[in-house]
Amino acid sequence: MGYGKEILQVGGNSQASKIYPIEGGIDAKGLIESSENAPDRDLLEFCQAPTAVYSGRLDFGKGIDLLIPAFARVNKMQPNSRLLLIGDGPLRNEIISKCETHGLSVTTTGDPDATVFLAGYREDPIRHFRFCRLFLFPSLHEGLGNSLIEGVASGVPVLASDCPWGPRSILSSGALQYSGSELSLPLALPLGVLMPLPNNRAGIEKWTSEMAQMLIGPAKVRPERSVRLAAIQRFDIEQTGLVWLNLASAMAREVNRK
Repeated sequence: MGYGKEILQVGGNSQASKIYPIEGGIDAKGLIESSENAPDRDLLEFCQAPTAVYSGRLDFGKGIDLLIPAFARVNKMQPNSRLLLIGDGPLRNEIISKCETHGLSVTTTGDPDATVFLAGYREDPIRHFRFCRLFLFPSLHEGLGNSLIEGVASGVPVLASDCPWGPRSILSSGALQYSGSELSLPLALPLGVLMPLPNNRAGIEKWTSEMAQMLIGPAKVRPERSVRLAAIQRFDIEQTGLVWLNLASAMAREVNRK
C-alpha cells in the first residue's frame, strides 16, 4: 500500500488505476514449522539470559545501529540482558565499535559471557527467535518487511518502528493503514508494539523504555501454533497467489479489448 502512495506522488493521480497493491507471498505453514526447528547450539547457549533479537542486514536504514545506545542503557538496568544480531552487512564493524564504546562486550563466536552476539548469517533465522524475549524491527524504511512477518510468526513479543512501509499493516492485521495522520507512539497493536523511528532522542528514549519492560519483566507466554498461523495467513501464497491470478486475468482481458 505504501509504495503505491509514493508512485502517485511521483507520477500523479492519473496512475491510480494502474496500482494494485499485493502484500506478501510466503509459505505460512512452512514458516510456522521452521519456527519450531532446532536452533544452532551457540545461539541457544547465548540466549539463556533475557535476550532481544534482531534479524536482518546490518546496513544503513535498518536502524539497528541506532539502538545500540538504547540497549546499553537497558543493560545497565538489567546487567544480564543480551542482544543477538543475526545477519551481516557493511555496518558490522561500526556496530562492534559502537557496542564497545558503550561498554558492551561483543562476541562473534558465541561466547555466552558476552553481552552482544553478532552471529552472522544463519539459515532459517526464525528457528532461534523463540529462545528470545523480544524481537526488534527498528527500520527507518522498508518494503513489506519479511523479517517482521517472521517475528510475528515466531510468537515472540515484537517492537517495530512505524516506518514507511509495512509495520502498521503487519502489526494491525491490515486494519491500520498509512493515512498520513500522526499516531501516538508507542502503540500496542494486536501483533506487536508500533514504535517511533529510533533516529532522534525522543524515539531512543521510548525504545529504551519498551525494551527494558520486555527484558526486565517476566517472559510472556508464547501463542499456540494455530494463533501464530492465523496472524500471518493473509500473506500466504495460497491467498496472494489468487490475487496475482485475478490481476493477470484482468490485464489479459484489457489487452484483448484493445
